[in-house]
Amino acid sequence: MVWSYHYNWQFSLAVRNGYFGFLLFHSALLMILISTFVKENAAKILIRVSFVVVTIGAVGAVFRYDVVAIYRVPVLLCAIAGSGGLLWGYFKKLLSQ
Repeated sequence: MVWSYHYNWQFSLAVRNGYFGFLLFHSALLMILISTFVKENAAKILIRVSFVVVTIGAVGAVFRYDVVAIYRVPVLLCAIAGSGGLLWGYFKKLLSQ
């Protein structure tokens, strides 16, 4: 969606602020895709790591770039809710052992 709408399918526009963000989000996407082909435990790890990667990148982006600054509140709410859910699940599992 971002590629077609915001960048008009132009790679040079997608990496105009550097390759780090591009590689960050696409590596998370790759982890999500790989998670569909591996065992459940490995898939859970890949999904959790990809959430952390995307969340760090998204929170950084909404504070750094004006073009996405309008998404600060939704990104922060999703980051808090998702991180809270991950921590809740982790502590629940830790306490049950």
